[in-house]
Amino acid sequence: MPNTRYFLPKKFAHALTHESAKGLEADEAVIDQDGFKIPGFLFYAEDEAIEHFLKKAPVPAFFNFSLPGMEEKSGLVRGGDITVDGKSCALITVDTHVVHDIETFGCELSLLHGLGQDFTKTIQLLASCTGMHVLFAAPQSKHATPLRDDVYDLYIVIDASPPGDVSTLKRTKLCGLDLVDGTTYQKIRHGGPTAGYGNVVKDEDEHSVAQIVGNTLYLFVPLVPAARRLLPDTNGPGLFKRVLRLAWNAYLEIRVPCEETPITEEEEFVYEVQQELRLITNSAKLYLADIDQQQRNLDEQQAKLLADKRTAILMLEKLQQVQENPDHERWAKDWVALTSHPAVKRILSVDGGMHVETVALTGTHEGQVYQFGSFVIRYVRSEIFVWSSNPAHPRGRAHPHISQAGVACFGNMGLAIQDAASEMRLYDAVELVLRWLTEGYDPALAEVKIEDWPVLTKGKEGA
Repeated sequence: MPNTRYFLPKKFAHALTHESAKGLEADEAVIDQDGFKIPGFLFYAEDEAIEHFLKKAPVPAFFNFSLPGMEEKSGLVRGGDITVDGKSCALITVDTHVVHDIETFGCELSLLHGLGQDFTKTIQLLASCTGMHVLFAAPQSKHATPLRDDVYDLYIVIDASPPGDVSTLKRTKLCGLDLVDGTTYQKIRHGGPTAGYGNVVKDEDEHSVAQIVGNTLYLFVPLVPAARRLLPDTNGPGLFKRVLRLAWNAYLEIRVPCEETPITEEEEFVYEVQQELRLITNSAKLYLADIDQQQRNLDEQQAKLLADKRTAILMLEKLQQVQENPDHERWAKDWVALTSHPAVKRILSVDGGMHVETVALTGTHEGQVYQFGSFVIRYVRSEIFVWSSNPAHPRGRAHPHISQAGVACFGNMGLAIQDAASEMRLYDAVELVLRWLTEGYDPALAEVKIEDWPVLTKGKEGA
C-alpha cells in the first residue's frame, strides 16, 4: 500500500529517537492550521510501521497515568486528517478523554457559567494539533499569576491580567472586528496589559490584544460583565480565535526552551529548594502588595467621594436658597448688563443651556495686543464651559489657557467663577470669564504662547 503522510507535534519529538521510529525519515516543519502555526515533523510511513510506532513510542509522563474517567490505555494515536500545503495529512496526537468534556485532547476548561462552551472548539483545535496539555481559565479576580510550565504546557487566561500595574483599555474595534452595540473595553471588569514584564501582543491597528508571560497567554477579549460571556453576536467566537491566534503565533516566536540541568549534588538540591522558597515568598509578597494597593485605592476613592459629596451639599444648599428666594430683580439687572456689555454679541438658549456669544476678543501681553477671535460661554446646570467659535490662531487653537482637548484652565479665577455660576449670579460669572479670556494670560501656565496669535493692527480693535 502507498505511504501515508503524517504530522507529529514538536511536543513528541523525543518519540522519533525511540527504536520504534527506526526507518521513519521525519523533516522538521511548521504547518498552518486555521492560521495557527504548529511546529512539528512531517514524514511518510507504511501502515504497519506507523502502527508499531504508535504502540511502542513513549509519551510525556503526564499522559502515563489515569485520571477519573480516562481510558486506561493512553498514548500516541492517529487523529483526524488535516490539510498541509493543500494535501491531506494524518495527525498524530495523544489519546486523552475525560468525562463531561472537562478535559479533551489535553484541553482543560473552566466551565464557569458555561463560559468554556464558547471557546471549546478553538482551544481543542490548538491542543490536539500541538499535543499540549492546556489549562483555560477565567478567574474572578483582577489579576492571575502566570502558571509554571511544569504544571501545564500552556495556560490561557481571559478576563484577568498579570499582577502589577494594569492599564485600562478602551476599544471600539479589535483584530479588524467592530465591537457590537457600541461595546467598548470600558465595560470589561478588568483592564489590559500589565507594565513591566512579559511580551505584549498587538493587532494590525496597534491595539494591545494579549500578553505573554512564560507559558501563560493573557487574552484581552471583551466580555459582557454580568454574564461573563463573549459579546452577544458572531463577533464573539471569531474575535476569540483571532486574539488567541495572534498570541499563540507570537508565543512561538519568543519562546526560549528551558535549560535542563541535572541535579547531582546535595548542595544543588538545597539551592533549588531555596529558589523555590524564594519564588513562593515573592509571590506572597506580590499578592500582599496587590491587596495593599487595592486598599489604598479604596481609601483614595473614599476620600474623593467625601470631598465631592461636601461640594455637592454646598452647591445644593446654595441652589435651594436661590430657589426659596428667587432674585428676579437681580436677574433682570443681569439681563440689562449682559445685553449692553461691549464684548457680548448675543444670548441664546441652546440644548438645555444658555449661550453667551462674544465679539472678537483680544489679549494684551507686554504692550502688544493679540487677536483671539470670538468665543461661546455656555452656562448649564451651574457649570461654565468656554470654546472658540471663530479662532484667530493659525492652527485653530482657541486660547493660550484652553487645551487642545477643549479644557479651560481658569487658574486663580476658577473658584470665583464656580461660586458665581452655582449662585446663579450670571452676569458676574460671564464678566469673570471675559476678564479671564482677555486679561488672564500667564506665560508660565499657558499651553500655547500668546505670541502665536496674530497681532492686532490699527482699525481692527476688538473688545
